Amino acid sequence: MIGVSFKRYLTGEVQEPPRGNYGVELHHQAAWVDGEWKLRRLVPRGLTAGDAPWQLFNLHDDPLETHDVAAEHPDRVKVMSEAYEAFAKRTMVTKAQGKMIDYVGIDSKTGRYLAVDPATMKPVPAPQAIPVSEIH
Repeated sequence: MIGVSFKRYLTGEVQEPPRGNYGVELHHQAAWVDGEWKLRRLVPRGLTAGDAPWQLFNLHDDPLETHDVAAEHPDRVKVMSEAYEAFAKRTMVTKAQGKMIDYVGIDSKTGRYLAVDPATMKPVPAPQAIPVSEIH
Protein backbone atom coordinates (compact mmCIF):
# COMPACT_ATOMS: atom_id res chain seq x y z
CA MET A 1 0.00 0.00 0.00
CA ILE A 2 1.35 3.38 -0.99
CA GLY A 3 0.44 6.32 1.18
CA VAL A 4 1.46 9.49 2.93
CA SER A 5 1.16 10.61 6.52
CA PHE A 6 -1.65 13.02 7.34
CA LYS A 7 -0.21 13.70 10.82
CA ARG A 8 1.01 17.24 10.07
CA TYR A 9 -2.36 18.13 8.52
CA LEU A 10 -4.37 16.60 11.37
CA THR A 11 -2.29 18.36 14.02
CA GLY A 12 -2.64 21.70 12.25
CA GLU A 13 1.04 22.08 11.30
CA VAL A 14 0.03 22.47 7.64
CA GLN A 15 -3.26 23.77 6.23
CA GLU A 16 -3.59 21.58 3.13
CA PRO A 17 -3.78 17.77 3.20
CA PRO A 18 -0.88 16.05 1.45
CA ARG A 19 -1.46 15.11 -2.16
CA GLY A 20 0.85 13.07 -4.31
CA ASN A 21 0.78 10.76 -7.29
CA TYR A 22 -0.51 7.25 -6.75
CA GLY A 23 -2.69 4.61 -8.35
CA VAL A 24 -5.19 2.08 -7.08
CA GLU A 25 -6.99 -0.84 -8.73
CA LEU A 26 -9.46 -3.49 -7.59
CA HIS A 27 -11.45 -5.68 -10.00
CA HIS A 28 -10.85 -3.17 -12.81
CA GLN A 29 -12.12 -0.24 -10.75
CA ALA A 30 -9.08 1.99 -11.14
CA ALA A 31 -7.83 5.44 -10.25
CA TRP A 32 -4.76 7.61 -10.65
CA VAL A 33 -4.35 10.66 -8.41
CA ASP A 34 -1.96 13.43 -9.41
CA GLY A 35 -2.04 16.24 -6.88
CA GLU A 36 -5.54 17.70 -6.93
CA TRP A 37 -6.59 15.74 -10.03
CA LYS A 38 -8.14 12.27 -9.94
CA LEU A 39 -8.68 10.03 -12.93
CA ARG A 40 -11.00 7.11 -12.25
CA ARG A 41 -12.54 4.24 -14.15
CA LEU A 42 -15.62 2.61 -12.67
CA VAL A 43 -16.74 -0.53 -14.45
CA PRO A 44 -20.52 -0.96 -14.19
CA ARG A 45 -21.98 -4.46 -14.17
CA GLY A 46 -22.05 -5.83 -17.70
CA LEU A 47 -19.10 -3.84 -19.04
CA THR A 48 -15.49 -4.86 -19.40
CA ALA A 49 -12.72 -2.52 -18.27
CA GLY A 50 -11.94 -1.63 -21.88
CA ASP A 51 -15.52 -0.38 -22.37
CA ALA A 52 -15.58 1.88 -19.32
CA PRO A 53 -14.45 5.46 -19.92
CA TRP A 54 -12.02 7.34 -17.73
CA GLN A 55 -13.56 10.14 -15.67
CA LEU A 56 -11.58 13.16 -14.43
CA PHE A 57 -12.21 15.21 -11.29
CA ASN A 58 -10.56 18.23 -9.71
CA LEU A 59 -10.46 17.23 -6.04
CA HIS A 60 -9.91 20.82 -4.88
CA ASP A 61 -13.00 22.16 -6.67
CA ASP A 62 -15.07 18.97 -6.49
CA PRO A 63 -14.00 16.84 -3.49
CA LEU A 64 -17.11 14.63 -3.77
CA GLU A 65 -16.29 13.77 -7.41
CA THR A 66 -19.67 14.77 -8.83
CA HIS A 67 -18.62 16.67 -11.98
CA ASP A 68 -16.65 14.73 -14.60
CA VAL A 69 -14.40 17.19 -16.49
CA ALA A 70 -12.68 14.64 -18.75
CA ALA A 71 -14.19 16.13 -21.92
CA GLU A 72 -12.83 19.56 -20.94
CA HIS A 73 -9.28 18.24 -20.30
CA PRO A 74 -8.50 15.50 -22.87
CA ASP A 75 -4.75 16.15 -22.69
CA ARG A 76 -4.73 15.68 -18.91
CA VAL A 77 -6.76 12.45 -19.30
CA LYS A 78 -4.21 11.17 -21.81
CA VAL A 79 -1.20 11.97 -19.61
CA MET A 80 -2.82 10.60 -16.45
CA SER A 81 -4.12 7.42 -18.13
CA GLU A 82 -0.60 6.78 -19.45
CA ALA A 83 0.73 7.29 -15.90
CA TYR A 84 -1.88 4.82 -14.61
CA GLU A 85 -0.91 2.24 -17.26
CA ALA A 86 2.76 2.60 -16.24
CA PHE A 87 1.70 2.11 -12.60
CA ALA A 88 -0.39 -0.96 -13.57
CA LYS A 89 2.56 -2.48 -15.40
CA ARG A 90 5.02 -1.65 -12.62
CA THR A 91 2.78 -3.09 -9.90
CA MET A 92 1.69 -6.07 -11.99
CA VAL A 93 -2.06 -5.37 -12.15
CA THR A 94 -3.67 -8.53 -13.58
CA LYS A 95 -6.06 -8.03 -16.51
CA ALA A 96 -8.85 -10.51 -17.26
CA GLN A 97 -10.50 -11.02 -20.63
CA GLY A 98 -13.94 -11.13 -19.02
CA LYS A 99 -15.81 -8.74 -16.78
CA MET A 100 -13.89 -9.33 -13.57
CA ILE A 101 -11.42 -11.65 -11.92
CA ASP A 102 -12.15 -14.19 -9.21
CA TYR A 103 -9.25 -14.76 -6.86
CA VAL A 104 -9.21 -18.40 -5.82
CA GLY A 105 -6.18 -18.65 -3.59
CA ILE A 106 -2.46 -18.12 -3.31
CA ASP A 107 0.21 -20.06 -5.19
CA SER A 108 2.37 -21.66 -2.49
CA LYS A 109 5.46 -21.57 -4.73
CA THR A 110 5.31 -17.91 -5.76
CA GLY A 111 3.16 -16.29 -3.08
CA ARG A 112 1.05 -14.69 -5.84
CA TYR A 113 -2.73 -14.71 -6.01
CA LEU A 114 -4.25 -17.32 -8.30
CA ALA A 115 -6.90 -15.75 -10.49
CA VAL A 116 -9.63 -17.17 -12.73
CA ASP A 117 -11.45 -15.26 -15.46
CA PRO A 118 -15.16 -16.05 -14.84
CA ALA A 119 -16.01 -15.50 -18.52
CA THR A 120 -13.67 -18.28 -19.67
CA MET A 121 -13.11 -20.19 -16.40
CA LYS A 122 -9.42 -20.24 -17.28
CA PRO A 123 -6.52 -19.05 -15.16
CA VAL A 124 -5.47 -15.46 -15.71
CA PRO A 125 -1.73 -15.35 -16.41
CA ALA A 126 0.18 -13.31 -13.88
CA PRO A 127 2.01 -10.31 -15.29
CA GLN A 128 5.75 -10.59 -15.54
CA ALA A 129 7.74 -8.86 -12.86
CA ILE A 130 9.67 -5.79 -13.93
CA PRO A 131 13.34 -5.77 -12.94
CA VAL A 132 14.03 -3.28 -10.16
CA SER A 133 16.51 -1.52 -12.43
CA GLU A 134 13.63 -0.57 -14.77
CA ILE A 135 11.44 0.99 -12.07
CA HIS A 136 11.67 4.77 -12.08
